[in-house]
Amino acid sequence: MRITMQFFPILNSENSTMNMKKLTLIHIFKILIPFFPIVLFSSCDKDDVNPVHRVYTAISAGDNRSYALESDGTLWWWGSRFLFLSDSDNVNRITPFKIGSGYIAISAGYNHTLALKSDGTIWAWGSNSSGELGDGTWTTKIHPVKVIGTDYIKISAGESFSLAIKTDGTLWAWGSNFLNELGNGGEENINIPVQIGSGFIDADAGWLHSLALKSDSTLWGWGFNPSGVVGDSTTITRRIPVQIGTSYLAISAGQDYSLGLKSDGTLWSWGSNGMGQLGDGTDIGKIIPTLIGSGYISISASTNGIHSLAMKTDGTLWTWGWNHYGQLGDGTKIDRWSPVKIDSGFTAISSGADHSLALKADGTVWAWGANYSGQLGDGTSGPYADKSIPIQILE
Repeated sequence: MRITMQFFPILNSENSTMNMKKLTLIHIFKILIPFFPIVLFSSCDKDDVNPVHRVYTAISAGDNRSYALESDGTLWWWGSRFLFLSDSDNVNRITPFKIGSGYIAISAGYNHTLALKSDGTIWAWGSNSSGELGDGTWTTKIHPVKVIGTDYIKISAGESFSLAIKTDGTLWAWGSNFLNELGNGGEENINIPVQIGSGFIDADAGWLHSLALKSDSTLWGWGFNPSGVVGDSTTITRRIPVQIGTSYLAISAGQDYSLGLKSDGTLWSWGSNGMGQLGDGTDIGKIIPTLIGSGYISISASTNGIHSLAMKTDGTLWTWGWNHYGQLGDGTKIDRWSPVKIDSGFTAISSGADHSLALKADGTVWAWGANYSGQLGDGTSGPYADKSIPIQILE
């Protein structure tokens, strides 16, 4: 009775209906409130604590643009739109923009780009005034066109020429040949792939010279050579490949200089050295390979720049050379004549003209250096958007 007597006065008051609604809402709120923190935390955990990002497996830095290949074969691009657009709206991209799918390798040259598909075909776009696209024409393309031939497994885009290796170990070249870049003994530009030799497993196209590795670990070079960039102890331009040395594991041809990595992990460099790009602590050029250090597993010379990147077995990144835009990534814009340590945790590296790219083990891409065309992919661009330390690209 006491409960009834206490309850009914409330129900019988003029505000009974309103009070009843309040009691009902309070009761529901008390039941649900324990679940709100769980729901809110779950949302934060998904979007902020463990954000989903694309997993990239390969990178390539060009003149003022960048490329990254996703694990599912999707190719992304950002930076300058000039001749590298592969879409139709004629604007620079300051964050990654999708080009296509089915790709397994990418190589950005100075004014053109090569991409390898899983079916062994090469696709190219950009400048074609020297035949560097290899499609049998001399016409510039802003959309990917198929290079003549198939069964390709390696690609490399140089200044105005291209190199590729087929499954049978044959080496093919096309494009500019005014200074014997192609290595076929001639000096005429060629707009279709021509065979240079056989027994090769890797090749790298530089500014005006080329390097290639054979299956027996011998190093071969050819092209314009007044600075000794070929590495054969002379300054004589080589019209066909000449052997440089043995026991090489990896090569990288830059702008008038070269890097080579031997099977014992030692790093060697040769060619021009005016900005310390050889990394030997001097500004004196070398016409033969010179030892820089040991413990390295990956190298990247800038095809159209003068800075170098190298990675050691412990995943640490080392850089040297010209640093006007912060492309060395050491937090300064001071030129370095010897390798300086930048960071760790990287699995792949690529040096562009004035910027650099690196891939981490978690599949994220990091960039630093010049950003006047948005080539860093961080959502900014302009003459004051340079970065002197690695930053992760936006997605």
